[in-house]
Amino acid sequence: MKTRGVLVAALAAGILLLVWLAGKFIGSEGHSTASPHSEAAIVAPLSAAMPSPVPMSSPSEVMPPPSSPAKAGPTTTLAARPSVGTVLDASPVAPRVTQEQSQFRELAKEVMKALPLKEALQNLSDKEVHNTPKVLLQAGKELGRVAEALQANPELKKEGSKFYGACATAGGILSDVRALCLFHYDRLRGELASEGHAIQSLESDPRVPADVRELARLLNQ
Repeated sequence: MKTRGVLVAALAAGILLLVWLAGKFIGSEGHSTASPHSEAAIVAPLSAAMPSPVPMSSPSEVMPPPSSPAKAGPTTTLAARPSVGTVLDASPVAPRVTQEQSQFRELAKEVMKALPLKEALQNLSDKEVHNTPKVLLQAGKELGRVAEALQANPELKKEGSKFYGACATAGGILSDVRALCLFHYDRLRGELASEGHAIQSLESDPRVPADVRELARLLNQ
């Protein structure tokens, strides 16, 4: 199990390196002089995509209409921020959250907090510029934890799509990492669609910039 985890993390780090190298040629946001973003701004999208494990009482709480007022109760603070990658489940009652789902959500929040921000590549040493930056290796290790959890339990695909969607649309995270998340989001979305589950597309989402989309497309080639 430990060996598989190491291999998954190494693979994620390798893919991130390829994305980073490609980004150097298409003007990745990750190498811009964008202003820093707080950790809270990074974790908030994931918190919105992964609500607390309290069963919701109606489909309208899964995806409220844009014009609906914010509902009172635990989800009030999230009403102003649409859930990213919300599953469009037609069942009248939200399914009970399992222990595995709850554990995955905690893992996802930990990983989200650990992902590097845009400014992480602005102060690289000369040695790191010509080698794989440590921040990318660390990001690959963190994303490898998510990939390993999903590989071990395919029933967590919906939860995985929420994590990857939140990561892809989080403006403060390094663009190279967001591109890898977008790639995995689209992959899981396709797998879930083949299983009869409809997942929102991020194709026209304004929170995903053009450079992130371009890097994600390179991974599909």
